[in-house]
Amino acid sequence: MFPLVSPPPKTAEVLQVPRCDRWRILYRLQELDLTCGCTSTGQLWVVIHTPTEALLVHSVLRLFALDRSGWLSWLDRCWSLQTWDPPERSAGGDDHP
Repeated sequence: MFPLVSPPPKTAEVLQVPRCDRWRILYRLQELDLTCGCTSTGQLWVVIHTPTEALLVHSVLRLFALDRSGWLSWLDRCWSLQTWDPPERSAGGDDHP
């Protein structure tokens, strides 16, 4: 998929990203089927309609923003989280006491 170079729509969010990562971020957003592009001045923009799209953009930006120590810190926090075990269901399949 080729980069989309065009002015952003009025509803687009302009992202401030490092110039060295701009095209890789643009390609990843396009792979996720988000409406995005780059202006002729090099600004990256994306249109966000839903909370899911906002989360996808956040995840992509985070992927490029963290360095190795940031990822290790995030992984350590994940390992230290306690998991929740749901209560077991009764053998009869009745969920009510």
